[in-house]
Amino acid sequence: MEAKKLLTYYRCEECLTTFTSYDKVDVCSCDGPVESLGIVRKDMTVYEEKERCACDARCTNACGPLCNCVCGGVNHGTGKMITVIVEKGKAKVKEVNQEAIDKANDFRKAKQEAWDRYENKYKENIEKEKNREWLDRSVWLEMYNFKKDYKKAIKMKVHGKRMDILNGLLRNYEYHDL
Repeated sequence: MEAKKLLTYYRCEECLTTFTSYDKVDVCSCDGPVESLGIVRKDMTVYEEKERCACDARCTNACGPLCNCVCGGVNHGTGKMITVIVEKGKAKVKEVNQEAIDKANDFRKAKQEAWDRYENKYKENIEKEKNREWLDRSVWLEMYNFKKDYKKAIKMKVHGKRMDILNGLLRNYEYHDL
């Protein structure tokens, strides 16, 4: 007997479209990578299975003999993990349309342009950093802040906000700075 396929809820990391599929999906129709958001039930509720401590980490990871938790010592010091189901809300399914594809393309272009400007401006310092050589504190701080903001923009799940951050980086690294 064949195992029943589960309906999985996905989000594209570039166009931010959410969709479901019974098959494993790695790439959105806009060519962006996707992330799994959980499994979908018949009522369109999304849930995710997670491994957690049977009690809490103070109990299950304990080394000493005292147990003050509700398990009464059953899980004490065992390191036992259990699978719990976490409900994440209702699935909101959207179609990948031309607007989503345009947003993904704008995001890719801004992301690449910001990174290219960063690499161009700090070419020698990036090499020094790779070789674990000393960097001037102000240069290191500029590089650190760029990378922090860049990563923040990449992780954002709202197109307008992530584009605001990327466009801010692009303004700070105009070509005349290079």
